[in-house]
Amino acid sequence: MTENLAPQRVLVFGAAGHIGAPLVRYIMRRSPKTAIRAVTSDVSKLAGISERLPGAEGVVADYLKPDTLAAALDGVDAVFIVTPDFLDEVAAMTNLVRAVRAAGTVRHIVRITGDPPGIDDEAKVPQVLRDWEGGTAIQHTVARKILDDSGLPVSYVNIAAYMMDDYLTMFAPSLMLHRMITLPFDHKMAYIDPTDIGEAAGEILLNTDGEFVGKTTHLDNGQDLLLFSEVAELLGEVLGEKIVFDDTPEKFDEVNGDILRTWIGRGDAVDYYIEYFRWEAEISDRFRITDVVERLLGRKAKSLRKWFEEHKTALRTPAAT
Repeated sequence: MTENLAPQRVLVFGAAGHIGAPLVRYIMRRSPKTAIRAVTSDVSKLAGISERLPGAEGVVADYLKPDTLAAALDGVDAVFIVTPDFLDEVAAMTNLVRAVRAAGTVRHIVRITGDPPGIDDEAKVPQVLRDWEGGTAIQHTVARKILDDSGLPVSYVNIAAYMMDDYLTMFAPSLMLHRMITLPFDHKMAYIDPTDIGEAAGEILLNTDGEFVGKTTHLDNGQDLLLFSEVAELLGEVLGEKIVFDDTPEKFDEVNGDILRTWIGRGDAVDYYIEYFRWEAEISDRFRITDVVERLLGRKAKSLRKWFEEHKTALRTPAAT
């Protein structure tokens, strides 16, 4: 990328999030002349964008509200897309494609996906997970088809790993209450820091020569490919205490069931995740460690041990009782 080819204005969805915010900061450092339009779907968070991302223009937009997309895309020539779990991707990406076409100025789109490497088609996902007609297992493949069929210049950045801050979110109930990691069917997984995802995606977004368009760049930290039971041992070493591991579906349901059923709004939410982890374990040999982040950014990605060390305080904080 050369400075004169850099995007003039980038629209960043999820700009206040754990991937979007590092991406915005990276672009500001890497290409200071590129203007940032930072999206939030929650008007109450608009003021916070200015505080967290000084210099960015905050806007309210929603994938499911086409009128907001048209205004957000005005004068934009590059777009970063990240979506939440269980979003209606058919409606969201159809709306976005129409808005991008109407704007007529977008030269590059970068879409975050989160699939096992090689799972780029819904047909490769077990029927039991496809029957949900949405969710983690298929939503990115659904979005990919819509974007591919659009003919727009899309580059895919696939998180081919677990994000390290999952240990402060997804794993938090068992870790904080029981000093335990619980996830069905112990299997190997790669890892990556969300900051490294954001910066790598930012580098790709700034590329304007078409090198990444139509391709998928799989991201991992190049260092950690561990069983979840091994992660429990590593975390215990860092914290200086015993962290146990339980891979039984029963314990997973006991600790996380009520949370998942409330979050997703379905009584069979735990069943979905148990089947998802069963499938993930069966194809765990697809996960690997690579030097992709290092080649993109010119530095090594963060190790899981280093991330644990940096977040010791939060990882030691007991859940409120």
